[in-house]
Amino acid sequence: MCESKIAEEKGVADQFRHSIEAAKEEMVATSAALKVTFDRSLLTASGTNLTETLSNMESSLENLRATAAKAKAQLADDQAKMLAMHKR
Repeated sequence: MCESKIAEEKGVADQFRHSIEAAKEEMVATSAALKVTFDRSLLTASGTNLTETLSNMESSLENLRATAAKAKAQLADDQAKMLAMHKR
């Protein structure tokens, strides 16, 4: 019973580590695509536990995601305008 619980906890911890790495990769890729800088210490910062670390990463990503969504919307709008102008 203890061994299965330990294995389960290790699996959960591994999932958190994977999610943290994915968040870091998203932060780097999104900031590069937007050509914006961010506090690179976030890539090495950690919380007191994996849950806190992931929460901190997700909080930091919220602004980048919002900025990316605005940029995508602007690009789609510009594309539609260009297509409309081309059809004239």
